[in-house]
Amino acid sequence: MSGVAAAPSGASPSPLSRARRALARFTGVGASKYDELEEVEFTKLRADDDGGGEDDGHDEDWEDALYAADAKASSSSGRTMSPEDEASLLSKIFFTYVTPLIKKGSKKALETHDLWRTAESDRVGDLADAYRRAHHELRDAGKKFTCFRILVKLHARRFFSAGGVKVVHDSIELCGPLLLQRLLKAIADGAPATESGGIALAMGAVACTQTLLINQYFHILFRVSVHTKVQLISAIYRKALTVSSSGYAKVGSGKVNNLQSNDAAKLWNMPQYLHQIWNAPLKLCAIMVMLSSIIHVVPAFVGLCVTIVMIPAGSLVAKRLGKMRRELLKKTDARVKYVTELVTGIKAMKLYAWESAYMKKITQLREEELRMVRRIAFLNIANMMLFFASPILVALAAFWTYALMGYTLDASVAFPALSLFNILRFPVLMLPMQIMNLINARVSFKRVQDFFDQKDREALPPATRAGDKAPKDEGDAVAIRNGDFSWSAEAALALKNVNLTVAKGELVMVVGQVGSGKSSLLSAMLGEMVCKNGGCTVGGTCAFTSQEPWIQNASLRDNILASSSNKADLDTARYEEVLDVCALRADLDILPGGDLAEIGEKGINISGGQKHRIALARAIYAGADVYLLDDPLSAVDAHVSRHIFDECIKGTLSGKTRILVTHQVQFASEVDRILVFKDGCLEHVGTYEELTQAGVAFSQFQGKGDDEGGEDEEEEKPGALAEKAGEKPVANGHPAANGHGRANGMKKSPSSGALVKAEERSKGRVKKAVYAKYIRSCGPYLILPAIFLLCAFTERGLQVGQNFVLADWSSEEDDSWRTVQYYLVFYSLLAMSSLCFLGLRSFTMANGAFAASKAMHSGLLSKVGSLPMSFFDSQPAGRLINRFTRDTESLDSTISQSLNSATVCGVSTFFSVMVVCWVTPWVMLMIVPVSLIYVRVQLFYIGASRELKRLDSLAMSPIFSNFVETLQGLSVIRAFGLETNFDRKNLGLLTKSNRAYWPLVSSNRWLSIRLEYLGSSITFTCALLSAIASANSAGMSGLAITSAMNMTGLMTWMVRQMTELEVNMNSIERLTEYDGHESEGDSNRHLTREVSSSWPSKGKIVFDKVYVKYRPDLPHVLKGLTFTVGGGEKIGVCGRTGCGKSTMMMTLYRMVELDRGSITIDDVDIATTALPDLRSKLSLVPQDPVIFSGTVRSNLDPFNETEGDAEIWNALKLSGLKSTIQELPDKKGLDSSIDEGGGNLSVGQKQLLCMARALIRKSKILILDEATSNVDGETDTLIQNTIRMAFKDCTVLTIAHRLNTIIDSDKILLLDGGEVAEFDSPETLLSNPNSKFAEMVEKARDNSGMKKSKSSSSIVLE
Repeated sequence: MSGVAAAPSGASPSPLSRARRALARFTGVGASKYDELEEVEFTKLRADDDGGGEDDGHDEDWEDALYAADAKASSSSGRTMSPEDEASLLSKIFFTYVTPLIKKGSKKALETHDLWRTAESDRVGDLADAYRRAHHELRDAGKKFTCFRILVKLHARRFFSAGGVKVVHDSIELCGPLLLQRLLKAIADGAPATESGGIALAMGAVACTQTLLINQYFHILFRVSVHTKVQLISAIYRKALTVSSSGYAKVGSGKVNNLQSNDAAKLWNMPQYLHQIWNAPLKLCAIMVMLSSIIHVVPAFVGLCVTIVMIPAGSLVAKRLGKMRRELLKKTDARVKYVTELVTGIKAMKLYAWESAYMKKITQLREEELRMVRRIAFLNIANMMLFFASPILVALAAFWTYALMGYTLDASVAFPALSLFNILRFPVLMLPMQIMNLINARVSFKRVQDFFDQKDREALPPATRAGDKAPKDEGDAVAIRNGDFSWSAEAALALKNVNLTVAKGELVMVVGQVGSGKSSLLSAMLGEMVCKNGGCTVGGTCAFTSQEPWIQNASLRDNILASSSNKADLDTARYEEVLDVCALRADLDILPGGDLAEIGEKGINISGGQKHRIALARAIYAGADVYLLDDPLSAVDAHVSRHIFDECIKGTLSGKTRILVTHQVQFASEVDRILVFKDGCLEHVGTYEELTQAGVAFSQFQGKGDDEGGEDEEEEKPGALAEKAGEKPVANGHPAANGHGRANGMKKSPSSGALVKAEERSKGRVKKAVYAKYIRSCGPYLILPAIFLLCAFTERGLQVGQNFVLADWSSEEDDSWRTVQYYLVFYSLLAMSSLCFLGLRSFTMANGAFAASKAMHSGLLSKVGSLPMSFFDSQPAGRLINRFTRDTESLDSTISQSLNSATVCGVSTFFSVMVVCWVTPWVMLMIVPVSLIYVRVQLFYIGASRELKRLDSLAMSPIFSNFVETLQGLSVIRAFGLETNFDRKNLGLLTKSNRAYWPLVSSNRWLSIRLEYLGSSITFTCALLSAIASANSAGMSGLAITSAMNMTGLMTWMVRQMTELEVNMNSIERLTEYDGHESEGDSNRHLTREVSSSWPSKGKIVFDKVYVKYRPDLPHVLKGLTFTVGGGEKIGVCGRTGCGKSTMMMTLYRMVELDRGSITIDDVDIATTALPDLRSKLSLVPQDPVIFSGTVRSNLDPFNETEGDAEIWNALKLSGLKSTIQELPDKKGLDSSIDEGGGNLSVGQKQLLCMARALIRKSKILILDEATSNVDGETDTLIQNTIRMAFKDCTVLTIAHRLNTIIDSDKILLLDGGEVAEFDSPETLLSNPNSKFAEMVEKARDNSGMKKSKSSSSIVLE
């Protein structure tokens, strides 16, 4: 082999060494060098593209070469290819090429770099392209190109070849009972040992051949399954990248996510057992024919009748199960919806003190779900009893009929028939199950096909790419003619009769009030809307920034370079320029890791201004022809806004076509043209001078532009977290996410840009404490577990008793009816008793699992709801939700099933061994060494299989996370033309998943062959000894041989179930992972006391020498903060970035606990109040509004605490939203639907909805944290008037958004470096020439063209 010196001829191993090596290859037991030799012989080493795997060329000793080759494979980027491609035929038959990986997994926890590359035939890109080609071929041939037809076209040959293997396997399998019949007849007749021994040898050969065939059969089908998985996921992903916005809206984001996770999973798992649809009836017929030859026609026919009755009974149970599972899914979806809102909106939940009420609602939904889980568990018990009862009932019916007809029962009849009855069990169970799976798959195919049938987004028109045909008027970059646009074919028009041309190189500003259609205009230009009339053309490439910036969970650099088709080709000069013009230099100096700093999910660890500037940088770096900028200046302060406008929009982008949606009308005089929108219509077009002369009042559109703290609300976040007093930026040491003081709590190197903790993966065996915790959760005093074990031993003991009765009966010489009747009744009683204990055992397990599910979910929910915000900063929402979905599902069903199966298999194996050793003691000479090898193989396999399952589980999560992230940024991805890049990323994630999954499949086949061969060796030995050396009767010999045959399958299944149980117990580890985390408010719990229901009555707030830090090892953010706010005072809070404004606000909510000092509200120290009591008495309107899916009513009053609808309507009226709600498409008023995340509302309207929430709460203290940052000036004025009226007797703290907003406050609180710099009335501060506040006002005036009014109390636009 290349790179490895061959063994010298003189070092040729001896025959004994070769034999030992063969055993080592097969079982994995032996010296290490045999395993390493196996790896060299069956694994081709190849480096990645950097050439790290070249041959070393040295003439080394052959053993040294093995280690050198292995080291080379694991060094640098060199990795092993799939050994399956390089394996010999013999290795492929016995799956010996898997041994090195399993050996490695038995020594250490496997990591991703230990895995093979995918085989040549499993290359993800080739599979995805094959699906696309088949789709095009069917389309071009004029045939209906459904998903089903495409998959059939691609996989029919391989799938049906597996069917051929199955037919051969079943034929050989049915030879086993016939050979057993001949063997027992030979023993009874005293045939020569050579004849009996030959039959025993034939039985061994049949068992071995059968094992090889069934494993090859499953290997083929699992490969079909893997290929189907790749093709379905990639096809759904590609469709998601191209589907029109109306098509996507019609299907819905939740359904699209389910298509990839749930529906696709049902479809790709279907091929594994689909052959049972035709194979099971065929096998039933064959078994009945054989039974007719053994127990005669009539008894066989009676047995067939019982079987026929069992099949529809199984079908009825399966049908009912399917219906109940669909009902369970609805209940689970309802629970998960609330859980998702709790986790993703946890900050809002805590600020509004809604978490306990939400958890109560979730608990109620969980109880409904668990009632359905219990009913399904009981139906599963019925299904399982049918499975185990079918051979027993068929045997009873056949043997009773056989005896009543006067036939004599002997061993050559009883045990071959019993063996056939056991074979009958599998098709009887699988046929109805696969029929139900086929029905479910048909539903899933329809759902997937409905998505594929949605119209694709049109590329030309409305959007053309660089080099394509430009608009007719070559001077126009954008042209819209009589354009009517809506979000779907059925929806009302969002834009009406728009006529617009934008010349190349022109800078156009788009203004209008909230909801006037500004963002819709950009969406229409991008082709994201349905054009019902007219048309739109865009000449050249587009770059787009959305109003809610789309930020990936990647480094800052990768977010910027995402607009490039090839990130590897970094244009350094351009990149540096982009950082400068987008004002990101200061952030790089602060961010841990600079531009390699990781940005969390949805930009959780950066401010709103940083999100906008990163999105803008991504657009600038793209070097496009047309720039569509949706309000990128809304979240930045005045001087940054001026810098971006001058250096970026008018500087770097000069000569480009720029369409800027904004409320920053202070720049109106500097643009080429202005578009004024109102109610979806283009009302005015012209220059600033023309529109001013026409009487357009730009002040009504005024947005933020006069403040010094556009990002101040989030100053403590990583990236804007440097305090002025010499603090060193420490990664994640400061609050994150939406800027309200969320401490991260992670500790890492300052040079590292990592933020989100990698999901912890358990390694090694599951701790006994985890098993103990689950068992204790099943019920008090371990009563249920004890009953379960007792029932398991009793049930299996009774079944062994049945076989002893049968063996004794077949040896009985007295064939009188009285004797026959005695044996029949005794056999029947034992059989029915075993079924009763089976039911009791299953019932006990179901109740224990129910109790554990209820207790553990309740514990997890309670813990998550009580965790501090610092915890959520480092935990992606998807990871937490995963605990409530996949892990909870595992808790509800698979764990109890795995524990049940593993226990029963262990007990059954124990009894089988006892029977074999009792009847044929000499077999112990074989059982002892085989058992040792069995234990060795089991331990050898479990370590690797457990880690492979964990790696497979971890590798699937990024596929779904990437899909969700892609859907969130779909418009941005398509605007930049990055569909190919993201498709490539999805294929890469699929490759990683397959690299973990396929070795797991192969290792299962490796185990199956070895354990079944070990079991077959015991069966062969037992049969051989019974034939030539046993003095037992034929009945006892039949009992021993059938017990040994059962043991073969039991051993394999037990190992698999033990592995499955260990992997599933990881769900218990994850569900209890957070138990050790400190809950919110734990440090002050001993001080807590009750407060009056009327508290606070005045709203007086006193900060007394308040010091705050986010971790013990970090500097203080607030330093001796001392001031007093009188009850009912209106305080404007301002200060430069990093001064501590938001931290101060969050200390009022105790989202951050004080290091020292105190805060009192109406003379009550808030450290002594319960958190719900405190937070429910405060009202907050945040900058980043959190809106939940549901209705208007559920968003404003989720728990029906208001006195009536009039109160809610009044709040909507005061917040300026009443007309908007009344005009929603479904016309249901307060019951009108709100889309997920408030998708059918603009950002400004979401803020107004949050204002309505505050109005409904009627608190004595109101906190406005950049509450009107995304609304126009006219709406802002309305809100300010509402605050003055509705909250005239309340204390109001307002973080400066516009200086106009706080200039009329009673007092201004100016913070600097975490300390009070100034605290006085605005008139006093403005009259002081040395005042820092006066300096801020002056600077704001210079930056944005404002002037001081005569009263000196307000700032207005010129």
